[in-house]
Amino acid sequence: MKTTKAIKVTFKETGHTEYFGCLAAIYELYDREQLGIALPSLWQKELPYQNKRVWIQRIEIKHKPQQNPKQ
Repeated sequence: MKTTKAIKVTFKETGHTEYFGCLAAIYELYDREQLGIALPSLWQKELPYQNKRVWIQRIEIKHKPQQNPKQ
């Protein structure tokens, strides 16, 4: 079984969840005010992290490797 790491961001007010490949990618769609934390500050925190606006956690996505990968 193969795993891929991702960042899960859940907005507490709406329950909306999005997935990202890295912390910096989150800030391509959302700003510090929407998330309640700036990127440099988030880099210094351990995940999972939560505040009154969001819950941010590192997850692993498990998937089956391709049987006939294209070459």
